[in-house]
Amino acid sequence: MNLKKIISGAGLILTTVFAYSQISEKGIPLSISNSTQLDARNIETIILPSLNNKELLKKDSINAREASKGYTFAVPIKIDYRINNSGSWETLPDGSKIWRLQLTSIGSYSGFLIFDTFYLPTGSKLYAYSGDKKQILGAFTEINNKANKRFSIGPIVGESIIIEYNEPPNVNSTPELSLSAFIHSYKDVFTRNHIIDGYGDGTFGTSEDCHINVRCPEGNNWCNQRRSVALIALIDDNSDHLLALCTGSLITNERRDLRPYFLTANHCVEGTTDAGFTINDWVYIFNYQSQDCSVPSTPPPTTFSISGSIIRSKRSNSDFALIELNDRPPGNFNTYFNGFDNSDDRPNSGVGIHHPNGDIKKISFYEKKLDRTKYLQTWFLNGVSGTKAWRVEWESGVTARGSSGSPIYDASGRVIGQLWGGWSFCGDDSDEPDYYGRFAASWDEGSSSTSRLRDWLSPNSTSNLWISAMGGDEPCRVSWNFSNTNDLHTSANVNAITNPSNAGTRTYNGVYEATTTIEAANNVTVQTGTSVTFNAPIVRLGPGFRAVAGSNFRATTQGCLRGCGNGRSSGGEEDYDNPLTVFSTGTPTENSEVTTNSDSKKTDEGNSIILNDMFSIYPNPNSGIFTVTIPQHNSKLIDIYVLDALGKVVFQKIQTNEFNISININSYSKGMYFIKISDGENVRMSKIIYQ
Repeated sequence: MNLKKIISGAGLILTTVFAYSQISEKGIPLSISNSTQLDARNIETIILPSLNNKELLKKDSINAREASKGYTFAVPIKIDYRINNSGSWETLPDGSKIWRLQLTSIGSYSGFLIFDTFYLPTGSKLYAYSGDKKQILGAFTEINNKANKRFSIGPIVGESIIIEYNEPPNVNSTPELSLSAFIHSYKDVFTRNHIIDGYGDGTFGTSEDCHINVRCPEGNNWCNQRRSVALIALIDDNSDHLLALCTGSLITNERRDLRPYFLTANHCVEGTTDAGFTINDWVYIFNYQSQDCSVPSTPPPTTFSISGSIIRSKRSNSDFALIELNDRPPGNFNTYFNGFDNSDDRPNSGVGIHHPNGDIKKISFYEKKLDRTKYLQTWFLNGVSGTKAWRVEWESGVTARGSSGSPIYDASGRVIGQLWGGWSFCGDDSDEPDYYGRFAASWDEGSSSTSRLRDWLSPNSTSNLWISAMGGDEPCRVSWNFSNTNDLHTSANVNAITNPSNAGTRTYNGVYEATTTIEAANNVTVQTGTSVTFNAPIVRLGPGFRAVAGSNFRATTQGCLRGCGNGRSSGGEEDYDNPLTVFSTGTPTENSEVTTNSDSKKTDEGNSIILNDMFSIYPNPNSGIFTVTIPQHNSKLIDIYVLDALGKVVFQKIQTNEFNISININSYSKGMYFIKISDGENVRMSKIIYQ
């Protein structure tokens, strides 16, 4: 195995006719929807300078013998085509305008487009699609405009790419579009196990047999962490071969403000600056994974991608690079921001999640205490001295080229480093180690903000040794039902909290609708025999809200795509499309009062109700077998109890620090049970239904 785990090439393909990639809007190019009014011959076609794919493959075979060389598959063809000096303009009867330009690189298996100037006026749209129109990316709009006016699009399969700009009537500003490079792929990276002239050609499906798909049952407990990991298509200005691959992951910060920080390896960004064909043009692909444990016959789509970023800090001694993406992944990306631990404690077990050989996402497990090391062979680390790394020996799964920069987690699911390199491989004697740069060394050992993590991830300069993770989605907007049969007091916040209005006691009965926010005043009572439905994007129930026994309450908002699902949506996680029934929590007494917040998630096994960010239960309702996940209990020991409706303890686990607790109560009668969790300072309770 090559020791420097960076790979050039990507198993990135969009197989549907309309594949809306990167941050874009759905739409159809005007030239397609108005094809009867346009002449296809009016498109200006430019044949780019030819490249010799066989010569490029020979050069690759030489570079592949050097451990420090990446696996490459594409080269840039520098161009200078602008919307005002090339292409063809046409005007439709309603005054709309169309500009099109076709670029063809003979022999290219796929292509990327690099814009050194990109600005779209309000109301206009841009598309890029293959010459046969089987793959269409876009519509890109003004939301894709950046301060640096750079943008990249791809990959698009085939040797021809058509760029189309659509402008409605009465646009008040001028578009600025300047193409600086066409990325020519001299290997067909999209075909499984494809071979050209004896050289391996492709990344999808080329990882070794011992690699474990992240969607296999072994990875179920790491379903949140996998949402953070992305494949990076790197563009290196200092290389004749432009496109390379690494892995990295989103990471949270102390302010928990969803700023899109992304951790990867320093050797992935070596030689890059923020000018030329560099990090401004990188593409970050999330959810590039199988739908289940099996290996799919065709690559997943790359629709969940972000274009552009900036380097915030990096350092060679622990081989880290902190990047900030140009855009925060939108809610439908279903991302997760990793927590981290900078204590430098040696974990006993954990996992790594990565894209070996640029393949779909995999997971590797270690069950042996990590070793700290300050020394590796200088030829491997390019002469860097004073290095600080974790040495890991895998229990199952390994890494490969392309895994570089991927996160390694402790048993609590927190990041403790990123992959530097190593010798692990599949085989009977595969006990060779890998090395990860230690997060604690990256934290504050640099001399300035450009060489350490602390300034970016802990801007308040606190002494926290760890920061908990958080979901990267917007507030989940689902359907909430309160159906009280036990006369419990219920207080709930759904989505955002706004100022109370018209405090006082009211009695509700009926259906209430609003287009923005419904505000229920304090001390609201839903009387016996009444039913209330609130319909709004945001619903807030004030303190003292009570649904009396025999009443029904429903707050209906929009559905969402969230959490750890079974992968029904293309390349992503599960669509949430069923109502979520939330039962009053607490014990059945007149004076009990609990709070249920809105951070609900769909999980691999069913509905999950997350209470005050302390624990989650899934599935619920269940068949008597369920899992309690405690993502933020830090170093405290937890007591967990299961009580029946009469308060009798039917299960208990005392003084545990486990991350996931599996519970089986199916030897007891079906019905309502309560989960009680205490960390010595806080007590939280939740109801479950065993049916």
